[in-house]
Amino acid sequence: MSANDEQSDKVITNDNTDSDNNDKATTTSATATAIDQSIDMQLGTYIVVGIIFRERDDGNLELLLTQEAKRRCLEKWYIPAGRVEPGETILDGVIREVLEETGYKCEPEELLGIEVQGSGWYRFSFYCNIIGGERKVIADNESLGANWFSIDEIIAKKIDLRASDFLKIIEKAMEYRQKRKQFANNLSRFLPIPISVDGLFIEFAILRTIK
Repeated sequence: MSANDEQSDKVITNDNTDSDNNDKATTTSATATAIDQSIDMQLGTYIVVGIIFRERDDGNLELLLTQEAKRRCLEKWYIPAGRVEPGETILDGVIREVLEETGYKCEPEELLGIEVQGSGWYRFSFYCNIIGGERKVIADNESLGANWFSIDEIIAKKIDLRASDFLKIIEKAMEYRQKRKQFANNLSRFLPIPISVDGLFIEFAILRTIK
């Protein structure tokens, strides 16, 4: 889900609850932020992705990638990503994964998209900013290190990538970055994402239209 100018976001829910004033008051008092809540690991596997850019002196963008330490994809490059651990929130998960794999402390700025495969695999991609730390250069079980690569190199696959499935996420991140600059004061945000009553199953869809 990328940001667009002059947007209108609608959330369609199907929660089978009454809409009287008492229920509204209960919902309001129980409102929590889904992204900021520990997730139920029994519902599936939750993957988090951190997209981090930096702008070079010539104006071109570079993307932070991590070098894999796993045997099946050893020394290949990929975006900072991994599973949310038990007891973590989704935001905690992406912050931890970026730190472990790249050495940088980050702050998630915006949710770029949510991908679903089957009935139990969810990937949350975030646009993140560096707020501290140093680039990882010492290998461990999490990664062999991290480095910056030009977007052109990555898209042209001149780097030995673990997979190219994240290229579409890069496109969303670049679009968001452009719109953020162009419509800084009018850009609608997805974070935080509210969800009503704790434990209530809600089916929702976010529809984004451009005027």
